[in-house]
Amino acid sequence: MGAIKTMKEVESALPQKKEINYVRALDKYGNPILISKEDLAQVVGELIPVVTPEKDGLSNSKFATTKIKSEGKRSVLLYRSSSSQWAPFAIRVSCISTGEPSSDFCVYIAGNTMELQDTTKVYVKYMYGQPNSDTYLKMKYESDHRISIYLTSDNSLGDRTIVRELIVRDSMYDMATQDDEITGLADCTIVQ
Repeated sequence: MGAIKTMKEVESALPQKKEINYVRALDKYGNPILISKEDLAQVVGELIPVVTPEKDGLSNSKFATTKIKSEGKRSVLLYRSSSSQWAPFAIRVSCISTGEPSSDFCVYIAGNTMELQDTTKVYVKYMYGQPNSDTYLKMKYESDHRISIYLTSDNSLGDRTIVRELIVRDSMYDMATQDDEITGLADCTIVQ
């Protein structure tokens, strides 16, 4: 009969593999159990919080960075708020052009949806750069109390990549390029 091996000696002799079906664990009473890798992933996932503006954690799809190519269209829908009577929002938008570096910009856009149109404000603060003289950031107050924000151009937005990142979570539509002229647009309030 051989010498009794320690747990460390036993475990160090085990082969290391990536393709596993089960993991050994202990239940709350200290009894050994097997847990499937799927169940283990679910348990670990539930222990890690979703990231919010107040705390670290795993990223939520609502905070995902999205990109769109302007492809010469006249406008791009950047954001559409929820239809609740009061819903704050904040997004960061970067516009990167391939032909005109001077027209690149990064901007923070913040505001809220209010029940009354005359109390609705959308604030824009440029972090660097500004759109060309024929390109504008505009807002539209929708009849269902949503706010839509567009990047528009008198002629064409040209060949640009527009990157949007949501900072304050709110339900919103995907970014979309627009062929038709958007009516009822209003100026945003520029913050220095």
